[in-house]
Amino acid sequence: MTKQSNEMIQLQQQVAQMQKQLQANNAYKHSSIFKRMNKEAEKWFDEKVAEKETVLQQQKFIKETIANMMLGKPQHRDVSTIKTVNGVLMRVATDEQANVVKVEPIKSFGELDYSERSQLMTENKKLYTRLKHDVYKPEMNDFHIDVMVTDGIKFDEWAILADTPQKPNLEGLGMEDSSKVLNDYHTATEAHTARLTTYQADKTAFETGTMNNDLRECESKIEAINSELQG
Repeated sequence: MTKQSNEMIQLQQQVAQMQKQLQANNAYKHSSIFKRMNKEAEKWFDEKVAEKETVLQQQKFIKETIANMMLGKPQHRDVSTIKTVNGVLMRVATDEQANVVKVEPIKSFGELDYSERSQLMTENKKLYTRLKHDVYKPEMNDFHIDVMVTDGIKFDEWAILADTPQKPNLEGLGMEDSSKVLNDYHTATEAHTARLTTYQADKTAFETGTMNNDLRECESKIEAINSELQG
């Protein structure tokens, strides 16, 4: 047998072996085992992508919270705005880091610019009308004075404190009306307490460095997930 014949036989054997391997591969791809493994792999990949998206959202939220704690919200930086505090209209001024630097009561319609008048008209038409007709007389008490002493707190915190529900005056109300007013007061107090507690918890987490630790943990998780997906 010639050398050329031997090479031809070897080539035919290799081709036959490759065909058998291809047939085996095709059979495996159509097997229930392969389909199950492929389905599990797709499920794992989708779960990892969803996990990464969740961590990315957490990271974004933490970054925004840190920025708000450091510099205040963008819309609260270096502005002058009006806010009704327990029936008294006040102007609040902030610096470039959204710290409240001045709070003063508004006593006349002429103190408001056009945008402030439009805002008040939308938010409190009754107060707008009284102020416009010069029949509005702000009744200040200790709560309003306390709100005016800010000590440089952020606008967000100041606004929460300014929204503290005050005990209602039940004088002249019947039993039914008094009960309703008290229920509304307790409901408002519970909601306000939850709002204040959330803000204070974020503030403490920022000041103690816990928030920065959480941010680094998010970054580590994202890096680990990326490695798994690329591996």
